[in-house]
Amino acid sequence: MDPIEFGAKQAVVNCVKVRSGENVVVITDRATERLADALVDQAKKAGGNVKKFVMEDFGARSEDGSRPLAFPSEVGEVLKKAQASFYMAQGKQGELATFRIPMLKITEEFKVRHGHMPNFTEQMMSQGMSADYAKIQELSKKVYDIVNRAKKIWVKTPAGTDATFEFDGKLKWIICDGDIKPGHWSNLPDGEVFSSPADAAGTMVIDGCLGDYFTGKYGDLKATPLKYTLKGGRCVKGSVECANDALKKDFENYTFNTD
Repeated sequence: MDPIEFGAKQAVVNCVKVRSGENVVVITDRATERLADALVDQAKKAGGNVKKFVMEDFGARSEDGSRPLAFPSEVGEVLKKAQASFYMAQGKQGELATFRIPMLKITEEFKVRHGHMPNFTEQMMSQGMSADYAKIQELSKKVYDIVNRAKKIWVKTPAGTDATFEFDGKLKWIICDGDIKPGHWSNLPDGEVFSSPADAAGTMVIDGCLGDYFTGKYGDLKATPLKYTLKGGRCVKGSVECANDALKKDFENYTFNTD
């Protein structure tokens, strides 16, 4: 089977578990439509009634965040009647608040099983989505069994990260292992165990990628890592350092003004 086709089948059959007769919504953009069409094909093969939406059909998407695309009510009405959905598109500045969060609120309220695939690439489909999800689920459970009991976790990396995270039993650990249930959404490719710390302090150095629209705009940050200080669980204003001035400015705006 073609790697793209196999990755799409994993997402549809093993993660979101589309069944015959279900309504399925696929939301994509022009840049990612070819990969999203593989999801559409696999959802149809599973017997789903598929409706695809392309974001650019509902308006322009500004690169600088000056006019972020709003989530269309037309898409929302169809999404409310769906049992399964996918978002596979490239992130644009400002769309987290105007498009993706409103979309995810609908999937949660109407118990939709949602595969969230922002900034998706062919490599992610052919490699990340082709992983053995039985193994991912087994490993995720082992990680959960360790961190679920942790009171404090210390993280130190060669790049310079040196931070301590404290945990409270009231804030649960969540397993995201590709097993998406009604009313829940998960990033795909999957394989993480996460929580929100009760407190966090120290130095963070990001030398990989930042996610959201930063991935497409700045890519791998190894050559220009971004550094900041954590105190009281928050990024400290004035502590952000980066040799790339544009990245520093975008990160500060995202962190302190929009997120």
